[in-house]
Amino acid sequence: MCKVIVKEPEKHIGFILTNHLYSRKPRIFTLKEIIEEMKQYNIVNRDNEIIAEINDLLAHHLAIPTIIRPNNTIGYRYIA
Repeated sequence: MCKVIVKEPEKHIGFILTNHLYSRKPRIFTLKEIIEEMKQYNIVNRDNEIIAEINDLLAHHLAIPTIIRPNNTIGYRYIA
């Protein structure tokens, strides 16, 4: 595995999100979790952009909606 340094993370949210989800175990997540985890990449106050990227993953069938138990929370499973 290699480390990629992105100088302007706010311009590359899709790239960072995709790589983060690919390396994440488990690959099931909620919007709240991902928005919080993206802070480690200095991506803050970009909730709408993160949601748009997740919607793009859904549209391309790289993520699917799922129910996360025991709270019956709506989440997503990254399947790429």
